[in-house]
Amino acid sequence: PNIKRTRTIRRVSNNIAGYNQTQGRRNRIHIRLRHPGPSHSLLSYEEICEVMVHELTHCEIGPHSADFYELMHVIARQHAMFLERGVVLDTDGF
Repeated sequence: PNIKRTRTIRRVSNNIAGYNQTQGRRNRIHIRLRHPGPSHSLLSYEEICEVMVHELTHCEIGPHSADFYELMHVIARQHAMFLERGVVLDTDGF
């Protein structure tokens, strides 16, 4: 039989820029791309990267602890190094 999979849509508060759903070793990262409010303007590349680094850190460490922030700093430094080398961006800037 054909089984239809449904997804639950999670409503997120306006002050949340992203969240991580972890199930065992499987992680899903959700990131807000637009500012909440009437303009709904896009977040900057830098803002999105900061949220992504934060959520990637949650893949390894759940609570906001000293170890969490230390790993977050390591990931942010790695991303900055890749940006400087041009590794992250393609010819179109993505």
